[in-house]
Amino acid sequence: MLVVKGFCSNDLMVSNTPNTVADFGEISTQGLTYAKDVGVYSNNTHPNLTLYTFKATVSNVSTPLDGNIVEHILTVLDYAYVQGATVSAGLNNTQFATLLQTEFSGNAAGFSCGPMVISNTKAIPEWITWYNTALGDNTTNAIKIWLTDFAFRSQYDEFQIVPVKPLAVLDDFFKTPTAVALELSAINTTAYFESIQVTRNNLPETTLQSKTFNYVDPINPTNKIPVNWAVLIYGLAGNNNDSISDALVSFILANSARPRADWVTIFPDIFKRTEFILLPLWDQYAIPNRIVEVGIYSPIVNVNRTLALYKTQVPSYPEAHINLNFDILSHPYMSLQIMAVGGPDNREGISNIANVFKDYINVPTTSLDFNRMSQPTKNWVLEMNTLLLIAESMTDFSSIPVGYTRIKRDGKLYVSRSYLNVNYLVSAKQNFDTAISGV
Repeated sequence: MLVVKGFCSNDLMVSNTPNTVADFGEISTQGLTYAKDVGVYSNNTHPNLTLYTFKATVSNVSTPLDGNIVEHILTVLDYAYVQGATVSAGLNNTQFATLLQTEFSGNAAGFSCGPMVISNTKAIPEWITWYNTALGDNTTNAIKIWLTDFAFRSQYDEFQIVPVKPLAVLDDFFKTPTAVALELSAINTTAYFESIQVTRNNLPETTLQSKTFNYVDPINPTNKIPVNWAVLIYGLAGNNNDSISDALVSFILANSARPRADWVTIFPDIFKRTEFILLPLWDQYAIPNRIVEVGIYSPIVNVNRTLALYKTQVPSYPEAHINLNFDILSHPYMSLQIMAVGGPDNREGISNIANVFKDYINVPTTSLDFNRMSQPTKNWVLEMNTLLLIAESMTDFSSIPVGYTRIKRDGKLYVSRSYLNVNYLVSAKQNFDTAISGV
């Protein structure tokens, strides 16, 4: 099966105003960084269109597109652009999809369109998906093409992560701790950025992240050395802690002669996730939402219901582990209650939130009692305030502040932030749909 995901630009709609990207028909320079190798296709039949492919695979193996499929895709998109510029201003996305299905019923099926984008007299969907059914190879070809840059940059779900070695030979981390410290100290800022440039290899990334993880002396675990691990991320979807950790683990093991168990000992923060998954009771109201007033969450919890709900929402954690480490904490934001369990692989077995922030109290930051908590606990409370505000309104494609990451676990959406080398994942309100109310 051929799978194609890409963007189609239209020269007739491109804006040449400095620092401006057209509402549709133009891809930004950042959008072009969403894959290391972007396919570029055009032909004489559709001279104004250029197809950029960020994914083109057959059985998950990358492949160039042949002329027939390129012609098919450009024909569909040319028709869509023409309709969008002429007759579709009054159509919704479902009607636009029906228009396409009627026009291409002989060789395409399953048309679906994203929300309509309206600019001046034009109305064009953010994206179009369909199946090509008439290439003569007895296969169905799945195609998704974006027409608007802002939607592509926030919605494209593929990514590549390329780690940068902190040492030229990774297994040098298994030299004596003194030798490791000496080799790391020899790497200055200039050398660090030079290694990034070499790894980049003239392929600009969407974002560059540098994560700091402690090297732990296997002889004396109290001796720790912070080590910077840079990663080049192609595609915004890869900018999350889970994906970065997975990429680092795969990269390290692929470039090392040592087994995983040895690496767990010296880099536990990479190989063993230390985290807490927090589930606010977004579905439990004391005062429901009104037309002009937002609701207030209920401070009363049923232990049996909440425990069952947590197990449903976080199936990756063993049931016995949840039973042993399940905590419920109250929060001053809108009278919210939050379920919390630490990960089963957490360092030093820290899995109860009550044991991490023993002096936490449920008071607003404006209260005089707020300063009775320790500074680390106060800082965590401030982080939680921001995480809750983001989680309450975030969606799969909404913008979130820099420094916070969107994570998908078991089909559920979370916003994540690292604090004192521990990741805190807060469940998005959108996870708590009506199906949960019966739990």
